[in-house]
Amino acid sequence: MGLYKPSKDSVDTKEPFAIAYGTAQSNGTGSAFINGTLYRDTVTLAGLTVENQTLGVANESQSSTNYPHDGIIGFGAQRFAANNATSWFHNLCANGLVDECRFGLALNDANSGSLVVGTLDSGLFDGDLTKTPIAEEWFTYGDVVVGGQTLEKNAIVEFDSGSTTIVG
Repeated sequence: MGLYKPSKDSVDTKEPFAIAYGTAQSNGTGSAFINGTLYRDTVTLAGLTVENQTLGVANESQSSTNYPHDGIIGFGAQRFAANNATSWFHNLCANGLVDECRFGLALNDANSGSLVVGTLDSGLFDGDLTKTPIAEEWFTYGDVVVGGQTLEKNAIVEFDSGSTTIVG
């Protein structure tokens, strides 16, 4: 802890939050419970800035692993957020700060990947991109392909980038 450095305009709302995460270990198991306080501050990530963003500053963690935590800004829906706060990503979209209201996770076989916000980086995949309907935020339908072999077609796929690991 201690990575968050409040700006001169930071506001401690004095409101507590508590959030639980699954997939806290690198093998996709475990859990983490984080408690802290909500702040409002200017948040910049990858050159994208949202002013007056609600963020959770962790001050306590109970987890089954050494969960690297300090603050939570969010990419998901309000209904999953502490205090029903609008996520940093949704604020980017609402304020027209990205060309397209999209973000992507590109995973590869070498235990690494990329996060792309506000655009499509066609250099991160081969072949044609096919848009698929969203079943619900963070859920869509797609084929599961590993090493070029299709393991399942039209599967419900959940995307979760809010934990210490991203598991496909």
